[in-house]
Amino acid sequence: MVDIKERTQYSGFVSIKHFMKVFFTLLLFLVPQLLFSQTVNFEDGFEDGDFTSNPTWSGNTGTFIIVDDNGNNLLRINDTISSNSYLSTPSTNVIGEWEFFIRYEGFSPSNSNRTEIFLMSDNEDLTSALNGYVLRGGENGSGDVFRLFRITGGVDDGEVLTGTTDISGGGDFRVKVTRDGSGNWTLEVGTGYLGTLAQEDTGTDNTYTSATHFGVRVFYTSSRADNYFFDFKIDVPPLTITNTDIVDNSTIDLTFSEDIDAASVQASDFVISNGIGNPDNVSVPSANTVRLTYNTALPGNSYQLVVNNIDNAAGSATIAANSTFDLLIFDTFADGDIIINEIMKDPPTGLVEYIELFNRSGKFLNLRDWQLGDNGSLTSISDTNFAFQANSFIAITTDTTVLRSVFSTGTFLERSLPSFNNTTDQVRLFTDTNSLADSLQYEPEWGGNDVALERRNNDPLLSTFIENWGDSPAVDGGSPAQANTVSQDITAPQLTTFTLLNDSTFQLIFNERIEEIAAQNTANYNVIPPAGSGITIPALNSATFTAPDTVILAYASALTGILVNQTYELQIINQADIFGNVAASINQEFQILDIATAGFGDIVINEFMYDPADGFTEFIELRNTTSNNFDLSNWTLNDNSGSLNTISFGSFILPADSFVVLTPDSSILDLFPGIRIVDMGNRFPSLNNSGDDIVIRNSGNTLLDSLS
Repeated sequence: MVDIKERTQYSGFVSIKHFMKVFFTLLLFLVPQLLFSQTVNFEDGFEDGDFTSNPTWSGNTGTFIIVDDNGNNLLRINDTISSNSYLSTPSTNVIGEWEFFIRYEGFSPSNSNRTEIFLMSDNEDLTSALNGYVLRGGENGSGDVFRLFRITGGVDDGEVLTGTTDISGGGDFRVKVTRDGSGNWTLEVGTGYLGTLAQEDTGTDNTYTSATHFGVRVFYTSSRADNYFFDFKIDVPPLTITNTDIVDNSTIDLTFSEDIDAASVQASDFVISNGIGNPDNVSVPSANTVRLTYNTALPGNSYQLVVNNIDNAAGSATIAANSTFDLLIFDTFADGDIIINEIMKDPPTGLVEYIELFNRSGKFLNLRDWQLGDNGSLTSISDTNFAFQANSFIAITTDTTVLRSVFSTGTFLERSLPSFNNTTDQVRLFTDTNSLADSLQYEPEWGGNDVALERRNNDPLLSTFIENWGDSPAVDGGSPAQANTVSQDITAPQLTTFTLLNDSTFQLIFNERIEEIAAQNTANYNVIPPAGSGITIPALNSATFTAPDTVILAYASALTGILVNQTYELQIINQADIFGNVAASINQEFQILDIATAGFGDIVINEFMYDPADGFTEFIELRNTTSNNFDLSNWTLNDNSGSLNTISFGSFILPADSFVVLTPDSSILDLFPGIRIVDMGNRFPSLNNSGDDIVIRNSGNTLLDSLS
């Protein structure tokens, strides 16, 4: 037909009638060849696991079995003695092709160990004086190849085809023999089950044109009685993609099940869903690999790849139309993308421990090879790709069944987590590169008894702060794999305690943890002197963050020499808590007091509790009976043991005509809020109920007051 096209292309004088005549003449000439090449004379792949039916084989059925060879059934000789065995099955087709597989496992064929495939036989019994054609494999000598013989009366009657593939070392061979209606024969051989067929010989013999049976006969010694395998239908596996490797977000390598025809690879053969479309470039870096390249990095997501029109190198298989494969393109993790968001470390009855993670980013992230655990051990979250969707939650637990029975929705993952301590423990999360993604250490005062601890704010810098965690108010004790229910902190910090530590230093204590940078900015503090005084306040040298809720202000020089006992005002601006709540201007009035040295009788023991009732505490009340101001720093208290106990290590001002209560703890404030106390902790001596001493001395060890 190509010739006709060329002739009609270059000769305008060829008539349609002449063209049709030539065309049909050629068509009639080609039809037998077309039919011959498309007809399979006999097939049996033994997919049903036996040879008793579909089709039925006869002969030495007791010496053959069907075996599974990596998912493909093969016919195998299974004898125990030196002999020969055969199987035959009805077959009358003689024009077309026979294709089969032969394995000589671990030995070299010979005349004593050979195979005979009877393509055409006029007798069911392959040991009889039959007529037909047989393909033989195995002979003595060095020139061992496949040979096709004409058989007359059961003996060789001429060699029709002679192969070229050396089979003397044994192995796996794929063989194809064809014959047309004129007796033209062709032999093709390939190495391996799916070996590429190559034509080895052609010949003509039309002696026999009919047959009744097809069969196989095997000659073997006792040592080779189970080393022959056959398949009379080559099960060409479909061409498919066996692996997708995301090299990076713009490069994807596709590994095929076998070598491919590079010429069949086009960019239009590959389409990625979600509007991505065809790659900008395709290449074939290896025989079974196609690389897809995109000029722009693909955003992290779950995609589908549709592939068409890719052929294998042998030309025997094409990938199935619209073959679809899942692709997971992951974004790159950055610090703070994934956080620990909820902890159930002391579950109530009916629940189990769990740790909830939150992907706070807009990224599609992979938890493969990530680890989660406490301060003693870690557990792998997943050893395969595990997609963590943007802005989503996952609860990891030892028993997902329990969680699902209580919480119907959410993503739960079952893993053998360590048992988290109820009081103090760590929760640690590591990435696939063993870097720390998030961690915290909880203490008993955090709460979480019979209830989950929920995170208030997802800022990754706030993981370790107790203020950022609270008991879950959810009805079921927690909200695993769902948004947290704990209330948010929306209140700005307030100043609760203002203390003059000395004549140039202030201590500020707030009601909650404050933001460190703003707290240490000296521009956020301003002291206003009394109205009309004309006094200049010394420069503020530093604002030091000494505790989560405490700032120390240190001035360049003392304030004591200026208008003592007059009212000043401290203005604080931009003070924020860790949640970003910024306070309006905080104004604190104070006085610069003239500090005197206390002497005997200036301070008196005014009241004391040595045998408190339940719910109360021991205490000692001191009264400043003078018009002077005293600093209690380094004053001491002792009982009859004689051991001196420091009342206050830092400055504590006791103004003129005022009171202060010394206590072992601050519980007295629950009953008498607003009173001035010095919480001495374990420095407060326990007062004996039957009798004791109370002795007060100043920093110079001068006795101020005492009693027994």
